[in-house]
Amino acid sequence: MNPYSTRLACAGVMIGTLALSATVFANSRPPGKTAASTTVELSRYRRADSLEAETDILAVMAPEPEPAGPFFASLRVEEPPPAGRLFLCDAAGCPLEELPTDCAETCSIGPLFPGKYTLWQSSEAIGSFRLLDNASLEDARGQLWTDGELLHLERFCPGTAVFTLHLSKTGYFSLSLHDENGSQRNQDLFIPDNTPPDQGGSYIRVVEFRGLAPGLYTAVRRQNPLTQLTVRAGERSETELIIEN
Repeated sequence: MNPYSTRLACAGVMIGTLALSATVFANSRPPGKTAASTTVELSRYRRADSLEAETDILAVMAPEPEPAGPFFASLRVEEPPPAGRLFLCDAAGCPLEELPTDCAETCSIGPLFPGKYTLWQSSEAIGSFRLLDNASLEDARGQLWTDGELLHLERFCPGTAVFTLHLSKTGYFSLSLHDENGSQRNQDLFIPDNTPPDQGGSYIRVVEFRGLAPGLYTAVRRQNPLTQLTVRAGERSETELIIEN
């Protein structure tokens, strides 16, 4: 082999060696991110940041819910009217308005926002109640009681008689409650014919008599005495009745 051929052969071997080394080196490196994949990832980050910023802006711009009210409530002062001036106060006892004690039927109190209120006679707290967001009344205490719509101020601390009735069939039912003086109150309920029975096959209903003076009461249905219970001041007296017909 002449010297020129020898040089050509050596050059070929060197080129092949370099190409093989480049291939091995390229395969040993971890795959890198292309320009296209980098652009997509950056766009994803920008989109997430934009959504988070938009959510924060909407949270700041969203209007706060307006408080319910104010509402007016109705108070009925039962006979005889309390002696002394009558004041409606907040929960802490701070006066809000003076109330009349000689109203023939009911008097309006308010406007009031939902919350707890107290009733004071001169310098003595005689009752409290709570006004709800839907303008209904509950949690009346002391000399006050309520049916949810009207406040009643009594000269005594009223109690409640609660009857859980187990009825054998649907239809119309009336229950009377008699005190020791012969006065009575009535509660009526109606169960439609297509009403399914409750657990045990009977129809269970609860009847309440509120605003009762402390004393002994007799439950009567169709002029037949069913049971007696004692109502205590400011308490709920409960009993159950099974009515077969």
